[in-house]
Amino acid sequence: HYFIHFENVESATAPAREVSIYDTLDASVFDLSTFRFTSFAFGDSSYTIDIQDNSFATEIDLRPVKNGILRVTGILDTLSNVAAWKFQTFDTINQELTLNVDDGFLPPNITRPEGEGYVTYSIEPFAGLPHLKQLKNSAGIIFDANEPILTGTFLNTIDTISPSSQVNLNPVFTNDTTFILTWSGTDKQAGVGVY
Repeated sequence: HYFIHFENVESATAPAREVSIYDTLDASVFDLSTFRFTSFAFGDSSYTIDIQDNSFATEIDLRPVKNGILRVTGILDTLSNVAAWKFQTFDTINQELTLNVDDGFLPPNITRPEGEGYVTYSIEPFAGLPHLKQLKNSAGIIFDANEPILTGTFLNTIDTISPSSQVNLNPVFTNDTTFILTWSGTDKQAGVGVY
């Protein structure tokens, strides 16, 4: 599962009317046929997406808090390997992108989480990827007509070698009803967290 967070910073001068998110997927390591949109959120509202398709569209009435309709769309373009989401605030009268900057769906993030949002999706890597193969991913986010903001790179590393562990040897016979057992183990890549 992948999570892309966006935020209209506290110092923003107006609510965001439109937010676009794009994520180019590496088709050499990810099986695009397993891609699924799973959820999105903004402010204190979250929504689960339960479809088995490469696209979705939904509208959310923001009234009475905002005089607008929020249209949220997502599409996976399997030719360019780009997953894209778009949040757009529409005027309730003429159904056009709102011109009133105060009616944008995502206010400045003065009181968290009012100016925050996210999208999530799931995708499976191809089976049989080699040990220590790195799966990297990052996304771009555009607020209104501004330049794209790039997220940090998310990294997963394929670890195909299982950890090993064993109970350490203790005396074969003991007359005591209380005795101590100890374990040891190794995992060269991930380490051993618990036994």
